[in-house]
Amino acid sequence: MKDLKKLFLREKPAHILLTIASHEKPYASTIAKAVDSTYAHITNILSEMEKHGLVAFSPQGRIKYVRLTDLGETVAGILGELYNVLGETKVPLRDEDVNRLRKKMASLTSKIDAIYREELKGKKSLTIKDATRISRRFGPYLREIGKIERHAVKSPEIKKEFEKIQKRMDELLQLREKLLGS
Repeated sequence: MKDLKKLFLREKPAHILLTIASHEKPYASTIAKAVDSTYAHITNILSEMEKHGLVAFSPQGRIKYVRLTDLGETVAGILGELYNVLGETKVPLRDEDVNRLRKKMASLTSKIDAIYREELKGKKSLTIKDATRISRRFGPYLREIGKIERHAVKSPEIKKEFEKIQKRMDELLQLREKLLGS
């Protein structure tokens, strides 16, 4: 048990376990990339985890997939909760969460672009009434962007996509202010 405490009081092993939990069929090199570590270091830690009954390997052809055992699932769940309580942002998102966020961001992008086309495109100025209506239309999407942001910081793969949406919304709000002042 002392060895397990040593193992999970270090950042990389905890991050590795959470990464395994968040991916559908991870293997050593994908884990290494996700946690920004070397393949050799990952395989050493995975061997240690296997020795303690946290992970098991499933060879399929030339690839050895890693899966969590029941004990590994329990430990990963507790670590994930601990990271969330402590405000740690390195808890990786599951593949299905990333896909769900991507769909939500695509929908959000099309909705704010529609508001731009309907309310701002080609305008020289805005009345206060127009500006208020536009703000009300943007309101729900601004709240949605705030919700997505909490998740986007956990996933480098969607962080860039999120930053584009955030930048686009900022540009449209600035355009609204500029047209109101004209």
